[in-house]
This record gives sequence, C-alpha cells and structure tokens, in this order.
Amino acid sequence: MNIEAIEIGNESCLGSYTCAEIAMDLEGLDFRNLLIGNAVCIEDEACSQIALEARDLVNITIQDGACVGLEACAYMADSADSLVSITILDGACIGDRACENLAYDADNVVDITILAGACNATEDACQFAVQGNDDARSVTVPALQCTAAANICQDCFRNNGVAGDLILNNTNCV
Repeated sequence: MNIEAIEIGNESCLGSYTCAEIAMDLEGLDFRNLLIGNAVCIEDEACSQIALEARDLVNITIQDGACVGLEACAYMADSADSLVSITILDGACIGDRACENLAYDADNVVDITILAGACNATEDACQFAVQGNDDARSVTVPALQCTAAANICQDCFRNNGVAGDLILNNTNCV
C-alpha cells in the first residue's frame, strides 16, 4: 500500500502515548513524507516510535512547538529505509530525551537541519540522534543552543560512514 504522506495536524496527539507507534513496522506500507505540525505530540512519548522501520520514507519535518515532553519524538524513523531529509524547526523537540534516537541507524540520510531553539532540554535531547547512518552527507545545525544540559547532543551524528559536511553555526553543543 502506498501513501504519499502522513501528516499529524496542529494541536493533535496531546497526551502520553497518544500517537505513539503510528506507521510502525507495517509490512507493505510505503510513504514518502512525515509532517509533524505545530503544537503536536505534547506529553511523554506522545509521538515516540512513529515510522519506526518505515520503508521509502523520504522527508521528516517537525514543526515549531512539536514533540514536547519526555521522549516525545524518541525513536522516530529509527531504522527507516531511504530517509533523505530531516528538518527540526525552531522550538521543536523540547524535553528530556525528546529526540533521542531520532533516525538512529536509518539508511541514506542526506540532509539534516536542526534550527535554533530546537532540541533544548535538561538532558539528552538529541542523544544518539541520526547515529549510525551509512550515507549521511550533509548535517546543518545553525545556531542550535544546547542550553545548560548534560549530554544534550551526546553522540549526535556519530558513526556516519559517508558524512560529507557537518555544519555547526553558533552552536553550543560541545
């Protein structure tokens, strides 16, 4: 079954586990775009494991104010196949381990953009994100402020076999 896009609209998935595991490991389900709208996936693990092991997923966009809470978007697109682009907008992925293991071990990741104000938390917000991607070619993190956090970007982008560009602009991830 082919679906062009999965879109979780504004102010959806408000509560723990409300949209967890959508499109997770569904045999024969191919979709190309995953859009997490504004103020979506609010509370602990609200959107965790979405598109886990998805096939032919091309783009993920997480909009402003989305994925707020403990592990709110953790494991999203973990082990996805043919994932080309990830964009995390300003104010998204806020909370402890909010983006932990995002696209971990996904194949063919080409562009990753995390905008200022995204992935801020008290700890481990992006820990292990996009780690283990064999084909990552461009990672852009403009003005990301990893605020006062222990391990906030620990192991981000580690073990990327064909990483071409890692651009960190005004970034406090050290």
